[in-house]
Amino acid sequence: MNDFPALTWSPAAASLWAKTGQEEDEWLCLPQHMMDSAMVGSYLWDHWVGPGVRKHAEDKLELSTEETTKFVSWVCGLHDVGKASVPFAAQVSKQQGRAWLCDQIEQQGLPLPRNVAENDWYPHSAESRAAWAFYAEEHFGTHPRFANHLGDIFGAHHGLPASSEMMKRSTDRRENAPDWIRVQDELISNIIEFTKTEEVLKKLMNRKYRPGSDLKMILTGVVIMADWIASNADFFPLVGAPSGDNNQRFATGISRVSLPGPWQPRGFDTASADDAYRASFGWPETVAPRPMQRATFDIARKLEAPALICIEAPMGNGKTEAALLASEILAHKTGRSGVFFGAPTMATSDSLFSRTKAWAQLGEAGVTSMYLGHSKNQLNAEFGSMPRRSRMRVAPEGTPNQQDCSDHTDVIAHQWLWGRKKGILSNMVVGTVDQILMLALQSKHAMLRHLGLASKVVVIDEVHSYDAFMGSYLAKALQWLGYYGVPVVLLSATLPHSIKSQLVTAYHRGLRGSDRESIEVPETGLSYPVITTATAHGVEVSEVEQSASVQTFSVQPVNDDKVTLRSLLEPVAEKGGCVLVLCNTVARAQEAFTVAQDVVGDDARLLHARFTAIERVGKEQDLVEELGPRANRDHGRPACRVVVATQVVEQSLDVDFDCIITDVAPIDLLLQRMGRVHRHARPESDRPAWAREPRVYIRGMQRLGTETTPPEFSRGVDAVYHPAILLPTCSELCLVDESSAIKVSLPHDIPKLVQAVYSNPQVHPGWQEAYGEARHDLENELETSQRRASTFQFPPPFKNPPFVKLWQGNKQDATEEEGVAQVRDTDPTIEVVLTRATGDGYYSPLPWLDSELADQQLARGTEPDRETARLLATSTVRLPYQFSRYPSLFDQAISELEENTDRGWEKSLFLKGQLQLNLDHNFSATISGLTVQYSPELGLQLLTPSYSRKEQE
Repeated sequence: MNDFPALTWSPAAASLWAKTGQEEDEWLCLPQHMMDSAMVGSYLWDHWVGPGVRKHAEDKLELSTEETTKFVSWVCGLHDVGKASVPFAAQVSKQQGRAWLCDQIEQQGLPLPRNVAENDWYPHSAESRAAWAFYAEEHFGTHPRFANHLGDIFGAHHGLPASSEMMKRSTDRRENAPDWIRVQDELISNIIEFTKTEEVLKKLMNRKYRPGSDLKMILTGVVIMADWIASNADFFPLVGAPSGDNNQRFATGISRVSLPGPWQPRGFDTASADDAYRASFGWPETVAPRPMQRATFDIARKLEAPALICIEAPMGNGKTEAALLASEILAHKTGRSGVFFGAPTMATSDSLFSRTKAWAQLGEAGVTSMYLGHSKNQLNAEFGSMPRRSRMRVAPEGTPNQQDCSDHTDVIAHQWLWGRKKGILSNMVVGTVDQILMLALQSKHAMLRHLGLASKVVVIDEVHSYDAFMGSYLAKALQWLGYYGVPVVLLSATLPHSIKSQLVTAYHRGLRGSDRESIEVPETGLSYPVITTATAHGVEVSEVEQSASVQTFSVQPVNDDKVTLRSLLEPVAEKGGCVLVLCNTVARAQEAFTVAQDVVGDDARLLHARFTAIERVGKEQDLVEELGPRANRDHGRPACRVVVATQVVEQSLDVDFDCIITDVAPIDLLLQRMGRVHRHARPESDRPAWAREPRVYIRGMQRLGTETTPPEFSRGVDAVYHPAILLPTCSELCLVDESSAIKVSLPHDIPKLVQAVYSNPQVHPGWQEAYGEARHDLENELETSQRRASTFQFPPPFKNPPFVKLWQGNKQDATEEEGVAQVRDTDPTIEVVLTRATGDGYYSPLPWLDSELADQQLARGTEPDRETARLLATSTVRLPYQFSRYPSLFDQAISELEENTDRGWEKSLFLKGQLQLNLDHNFSATISGLTVQYSPELGLQLLTPSYSRKEQE
């Protein structure tokens, strides 16, 4: 890190303000903030950014390690030079008690009109870019169009580049501001001296250097981090004059931040696969890795450059452990400083969070920051209870550095690395796949996401489960990751070749920095398990020894009526057992649950997406405790249990059933669902005699197909999954006769069935016409979906358009929920906080959620206390799909909910921006003419007859 010199500032420069405090006389002078930012930026680059990202920047800049650090310090220090301008400085003139800040600026000879017309205003980020461009032309002889490429980096430090109009306004005003130009030149000259970058800038200017979009993204991310840290008065107190000892001020401030440094991954260069897995996961000597896990270890250790590894292996085969160990090896080889593990759902993320945290704690001693990346992370008790600080303090040389005395990694949820924008910067992040998809989304502060992900190895689970819309975003994100040199690990048990080819090709194009070349991703046919590896040189496929463990399932179609469902559940009531009834829609699940209750009474359970968030988390935890790998008949596993659920159990929960009754679904998802049957090895006594053979019953067809007529799917089923996929699935599984059953062997039949449905689909001769029409509709939908997905995507990094044009489509500072909605091809949903109306106020939570607060009446217009607000925030639920299906109904519902939401919530950290739904004494409410009702047994129901056939949730 630089040893920063003392500087002398003119009275004019010292009179400029950068920040104000809560008190009228609290302010931070601009020169001090610029120096603070420069020092923080230098520290971040040397002590926080991983070596792989630093090397990427050094190679792109063609600068040495020391020169690059100086350059980063310079751009961080210069980012706010535009605050030396009339539009910024005059902002406080109308603020009570702060006009004196303008007076002192005028007293130093800087003209400062107190009113700036709206059409003369522009952001100070635009002024920063313009000030540098003019300075570079005068002092380095560089044309502004070249200087502006460097100016783009600090000119976008508010999360978006300034628009062309704003930059033009800034440029136009300079002609009439000679005094301001002089002080700007002083600020720039002093920061160049402070960061010792004179020669570095000469080198770049002489080369007319133009950084690419990738480098601008990364460095802008560092500038934003440095600015936010240096702006925090808890770290760097507000002072009205430049400090006499900047180095001591910095040392104290950065010690208060206490950021963990880069993760220190192990390479396992000389370890055997057995020893590596045991060290990484705490396995006893009696446990050895499976063939797929050994193969993944060997492949990762042989790689010497960034690569994509795609692991296709059966459910429950240890892909998670293989991916984590491969990530550590690849991070060691490529200089990555963390891991991101992406999953399809919040529930899956919660499960992976615990496993990833346990793995991280078994690493080398040190400090690792960790974050759970989804919108409901506050409901995860494990994440919420993690410490925010560590016993080890990471600090620069010359400051106290307490050493951790433990022999394991200290994993913390760092207090500064928190929130939807900063969480991705943690060393270890587990979250929904949307966090990856948004790498390709034109969104404000996207630079922080790029910096966070470029620094990590990225693992993406269940890659088969993302539709064409999400797949388009994922492919674009993989291009960026490949361009950054980020290693990627993809996981799936049931991956169609077409999806694998799309993703591998996208990553390879990123590595090569071009989309002009096409590569061939070899078909793997019936090989399984299989590992596909993509490097800049090409694609290789490795076949893996198959597991000796084979399960044969009896698969049988059944009629879709209550009588049939009741008959299938009666053996459970009579002889015991644990059965899963998996439904494609919430409405079907609620209907099936009433049947299950009639048959087994209190031994029935219901789980779907229309329970309040806190209840859903509790239900998921209860299921894992009862039906997970640690439960058995003598310890927690119930003798009788019927679980009715939607797709939340398809991939999210490690639970084991004796039998499954499932709605028809695409073949890959049906195979995933089969993976919940006889999932764990159990003694024979744990399963009733009728369930010793794994059985799968498939319903959801209003009329079963025959050899000559296609099936007719039940209401809502074909609105969730397209008939063009359901028809070949039904054909392959011979779902034509209720009295017949076929045998499916797992894992042997997985590749055959998946490729038969997706690569070379065939249907019964009598179904050809229906299938042809469905296929035509699907292809049109896919084309439309791909076109819509591209609207707000960043272009590929190697296209390198002007920085401002990266954000041509969307310049909104979207919330995380809005970002997720943008990268998923779904209609907007409405989430509400449930309360109970009473008189002029309302009761806080639903009575069964917290008995102590159940009778606490809250007055409207007042801010709830912190604990009540937190509990209310966990009582969220999404309204039924009908409210989102039609724009007019959606808009009307939003309008009604906004009007009836307590205004006092706007003052609450937990409730600001939430919508309130007041239920009556029957726990019912009417919105937009539709009546809903909530119960702890069924969740939220739509009572008014629906006028939409689509019941998808």
